[in-house]
Amino acid sequence: MRHRLRAFLPTAVVGQHYGRGQTLPNGDFTIHHRELLAGDLDRIERLQPNRR
Repeated sequence: MRHRLRAFLPTAVVGQHYGRGQTLPNGDFTIHHRELLAGDLDRIERLQPNRR
């Protein structure tokens, strides 16, 4: 990979497994920075779409 592109990629990622065959609804998910750093992935929340 070219070094110029590395600046756009994260240095680390985290993930969570949500069960066998379980699908999640489309949408955005959020977590507070302090909980992310603590590895508390149970604090991930789904943001509901806003109505216009």
